[in-house]
Amino acid sequence: MSNIDKVNQENVVKNVSTYLQEIENKIDELKRLTGESVVCFRGENRTSSDQGKLYRHSMPNIFRPDKFEMLNKYKWFEKGILDEIRTNNLSNSKAYLEIAMDAQHGGFPSRLLDVTFNSLIALFFATTPHYNTAIEKNDDADGRVLVYIFDKMATSKTKTIVQIYEDLISEKKNNIMLSRFGSHFHFLIDFVDLNSRIRAQQGGFLLFGGNQFMPIPENRVREIIIPHKAKKCIRKELDTFFGINMGMIYPEPYNKVDFITKKSVIVENDVHYFSAIQDEIERNIDSKLEYILYINKFDKKIFKEKIEDLSFYVYDILVSLRDINDDSLSDIKNLLLNKIKYINIKLEKELNGKLIREE
Repeated sequence: MSNIDKVNQENVVKNVSTYLQEIENKIDELKRLTGESVVCFRGENRTSSDQGKLYRHSMPNIFRPDKFEMLNKYKWFEKGILDEIRTNNLSNSKAYLEIAMDAQHGGFPSRLLDVTFNSLIALFFATTPHYNTAIEKNDDADGRVLVYIFDKMATSKTKTIVQIYEDLISEKKNNIMLSRFGSHFHFLIDFVDLNSRIRAQQGGFLLFGGNQFMPIPENRVREIIIPHKAKKCIRKELDTFFGINMGMIYPEPYNKVDFITKKSVIVENDVHYFSAIQDEIERNIDSKLEYILYINKFDKKIFKEKIEDLSFYVYDILVSLRDINDDSLSDIKNLLLNKIKYINIKLEKELNGKLIREE
């Protein structure tokens, strides 16, 4: 089963108009669930391989099987790639984070995930393969658009996020940020005008922490399936009505003052790695429990599945924290213990006992 709720197929996407209706529905749903307002998107041209194996959505390429082994085998793998990019003058940036952003669009391994702040650009990527591939190559496979929501974001110049990234690509020994627990870190980085491709795609990035892939919490993301039969029609409409095609579009250089001023309000200038993880864990547990209490009234089978999901999530965090002796994580440990007590109180009557052992 997917980690996120699939689109209700009563409203199948047939063209750009029906797609925008679904985008509006998903944004409204996410805002109601989270109370947050910073929205971004990602388009993926396939949901499964030629053999029918489902692809996991929103996975940075460094965590994919062909790169993941090297990430864990060579302690300087990420940093070494970025040093080579700088040595070969493939980036004019000095900070590793911005070098990684440049490299991302060259296909290099990265813990950054491309997103866009334009839902139509995401739709283009959901219906169109890579530029060096025949445009109709994957027209026999469904695509998808992911809709994400966050409360804050950083910029590529935010000192704390720059430092966090450099810590993540440093030597891996005894680095808690690169533990399984540290993999609960996901942070949005705003549009950065580094190169023409990022400009064209109105792109930002999601930074993933840790040394293994941890999905973005399901209360922060929704998926819209783009049926393969609709791809050709949608590409034509994007080109005809919006000028979005293989040539791509570039943002206008004027009328940016109001746009930038509004964004400055939600830019987070002091990002704390483990505080961000604590916030994510708290929101995720609250969201899972809220849904469990709701679905219990209507569907006992789903209720049981979601109970198991919540239990696994909490135990996984407990196990990942067990061998970490660091005073900076005491607030997170206390939060987890309080959440466990609250979960047990809310579910004890229904389960005739405690769901999670209180330690």
